[in-house]
Amino acid sequence: MVAWQPENAEAFLGKDGLIDTHRLLDATAEAERLARLDSQHEGIPVSDPRFHMPFSDPATVREVLPQLTVAFHLLQAEPGHRVLDLGCGHGWLSRLLAQQGLEVQAVDPSATAIGKAKAFASVHLPQLASRLKTGVLEKGRIPLPDASVDRIIAFHSLHRLGDLAALLPEMQRVLAEGGRAVIMTAAPGQSVS
Repeated sequence: MVAWQPENAEAFLGKDGLIDTHRLLDATAEAERLARLDSQHEGIPVSDPRFHMPFSDPATVREVLPQLTVAFHLLQAEPGHRVLDLGCGHGWLSRLLAQQGLEVQAVDPSATAIGKAKAFASVHLPQLASRLKTGVLEKGRIPLPDASVDRIIAFHSLHRLGDLAALLPEMQRVLAEGGRAVIMTAAPGQSVS
């Protein structure tokens, strides 16, 4: 659902023919959330050190590396596994997973972030193109077929993904039988940006 525009007024009509203010406010809040996510990635060239996160900053490495080690241990992914990196941002973890021989679907609600992830990978790691695919999370829908991934990882990204109550059934839908999902969130006091 998009925010209010005169040409899409019918999308916000209730059964009584009047504007449903709850639906209008929800759609406006979602549009603003997505605009904020996109603005975090706009204007950042792919040469920016942030594309090498968390490895571009020693303090961040010390903070993230132990958590990443735990996440990889829990994920138990093996070469050839199909892995969904949910909330991939500009794709640092997606690239790392693809370099391990995994077939990666990098998905984020920010189309700008996905564009940057694709641009960085195509310039700096073109050999990963066959193992690294991207998609945009729209309206809480993961753009993948049912049972299409063996593993899901959401690493410090849940706060960016929108309606979790709608997203969890989507995760279940795309996860193959016997699959595994690992969700890592930032601990109190840690950055979630």
